[in-house]
Amino acid sequence: MSIEEEDQVDSDALESRAIAVFDAGQFEEAARLYSRLSSLQPDNPVVHSCLGNTLKHLGRMDEALIAHERAVELAPEAARLWANFGGAYLAAGQIESAIEASAKAVGFAPKDAEMHFNLGTVLHSARRYKQACAVFERALDLDPNHPRVHLNLGSSLKVMGNIHEAVSHFAKATNLDPDFADAQWNLALGLLAVGMWEQGWERYEWRRKIADIPKQEYDFPRWDGHNLPDKRLLLHAEQG
Repeated sequence: MSIEEEDQVDSDALESRAIAVFDAGQFEEAARLYSRLSSLQPDNPVVHSCLGNTLKHLGRMDEALIAHERAVELAPEAARLWANFGGAYLAAGQIESAIEASAKAVGFAPKDAEMHFNLGTVLHSARRYKQACAVFERALDLDPNHPRVHLNLGSSLKVMGNIHEAVSHFAKATNLDPDFADAQWNLALGLLAVGMWEQGWERYEWRRKIADIPKQEYDFPRWDGHNLPDKRLLLHAEQG
């Protein structure tokens, strides 16, 4: 086996291991492996983009942006790499650069709903809600069954005061993916906002499946709403 062949075997094994540890959330190890891969394959844009994504998870944003910049230098018309670059810029708080990179991704893949979704999400983060809605609507033209687009379009509409339209899109997101906790939670809030109390409070329980919402657990059962004449209830503050 030649040196080149040995390096390829090593690279394949490293890549498989890097993907596995990244998927397991072991980002320090994934970064180490992708860094090694980038040395073995310095002209592989995907490796640099994966390294950038991993460094983003670690909060090492300066290094992440350098890796993504190298990726798009090597593959300047690769839409997904530009989308990854945009995501890194967004995480770094560089909103205008995130918009520019995400727009380039759309330009290189104008029929890809996911690219439009990414751009719309960045525009929403920039509080350009009207523009975000237009981009999300284009994404739905391309893929009307994209639950995350319905969720984010609903979020932009809600901020703009179009609450009934927002509720409609939240509902579509939950119909497409009944286990989509973020969509269920936003639908609950929307239903409460329009006075649909029973449906809203019922779905409000989905908050317990949202990782960012603090939860306080106790060793005794939660009240199910039934009359308990011989027992006491504990009321506690939950969300501030």
